[in-house]
Amino acid sequence: KQWYQRRVAIKAGGLVMDEYPSHPSTLAFTKEYLRMISLATSLNIVHGKMVKINRKNKFIEVGKGRQVHYDHLILATGQQLTLPKLGNEADLSQDSISSPIARNVSEVAMKEKYIPPPQVVTIDSYRTALDLPNFITHNGGSVLVYGKNILSYTLIRYLQDNGITDITHVQPPFSVSCFNNPHVFQTITDAMKELGVRIHRDLVVGSINADLEGNLESISFVPLSGEYESIVCSTAIMVDDFTVDSDTFESINNACLVFDGRLVIDTSCRTNDPYIYGAGPLTKYKRRLHFDGKEHDIFNSREVGQRLAALLLPIFDPSSPGVPDLEEYEFPRFEQPNKVFARLPGGYNYLSVGKPGPVMDLRLATLDPGYGMELITEEKGYFRLHLNKYSSVETITCLTQDEIDVSNLVELYGLHEQYMNDLVHRFEANMIPDFYSFFRQPWSLALFQYRLRLCVDTTA
Repeated sequence: KQWYQRRVAIKAGGLVMDEYPSHPSTLAFTKEYLRMISLATSLNIVHGKMVKINRKNKFIEVGKGRQVHYDHLILATGQQLTLPKLGNEADLSQDSISSPIARNVSEVAMKEKYIPPPQVVTIDSYRTALDLPNFITHNGGSVLVYGKNILSYTLIRYLQDNGITDITHVQPPFSVSCFNNPHVFQTITDAMKELGVRIHRDLVVGSINADLEGNLESISFVPLSGEYESIVCSTAIMVDDFTVDSDTFESINNACLVFDGRLVIDTSCRTNDPYIYGAGPLTKYKRRLHFDGKEHDIFNSREVGQRLAALLLPIFDPSSPGVPDLEEYEFPRFEQPNKVFARLPGGYNYLSVGKPGPVMDLRLATLDPGYGMELITEEKGYFRLHLNKYSSVETITCLTQDEIDVSNLVELYGLHEQYMNDLVHRFEANMIPDFYSFFRQPWSLALFQYRLRLCVDTTA
């Protein structure tokens, strides 16, 4: 097992064991889990950022001429927050490295970068997140948060918890909210308004305006219809647009790895170099596989990583069983649920657990005759269970101002309702006024033991 001592991880800022205080959690790699597997002692951590890949001599550069050699290279950089495009998004959609229609990627990469006023920022590191409240306080005045994703809501909660109340939330156009639940969306919107957060919807950044000294003065937005709308602010935090980092793109492109909006891989996570693999939001499958809309970022990130590890293990340990080979056009099977836990404005805690894959508008999904049924209680907070047509739990949604038993409730996913003390019969008989209390009763402890899941899977 000597190869276990030769694993190297390259990360700008080093390995961060704590979760970002401003971000939601996917519950895939909690700080308790990271400490339990002791990454800091099992990995050689290189502080740096990849700037070049030398495929011939099999090394990468991480700045200042430092070289890290490899036998097998895994690229899993993900996508990073970036400043939004200015002007009409439709006209400028091709000016993005990650755009699937950006055919001349070299020309896009060489375009001169727009440098905004220093008060316009994104959250690009753990240290930036920690320093954000002090940065806003130093600038004074109001703060503008631009984004429609759940990160924009958790960021507002983080700012409010640190005493910052003069907040404007600007949301670009969207068809389905990040919660995909009208009740949750309306509850959080009402809570934000009660706390004095000004909400503007369906606006796209048109221009960023600075004073004579180069400091942020205001931001002009383009509405879906009508004239420009200008909002005065002293700090702007952009958390809506994600793209492949420019240094990562240049490293990939200059190394002649196939890049088509994202790093192109096959079903074994290989790039066009047999010694270089990719996984996560950085990647997409080859077009000829016809897997459009099935990128790794819509699946459980931990399961994606486990599959990649299983694919690589036989290279280092020939006795390992590895992963069964797939047919040429067979899509890898991902089964673990997507999970999100977030602290939202108004003191709300939010938990969402759902099946992996593309998200369908809840209002349309419920019209499907095979959708199943919903069980909802609201006595001590909103708790929604969606049972599929086979009476198994497919979606869990919790919103409450009390603490949520996160580690327990996520274990309900995939269980048949009969395992939960005849759940449907009791609910229809009005014997369950509150699911939070129901799943804290002594009988339910067995549901949260991993041995029950093993038993269910064995007898299924």
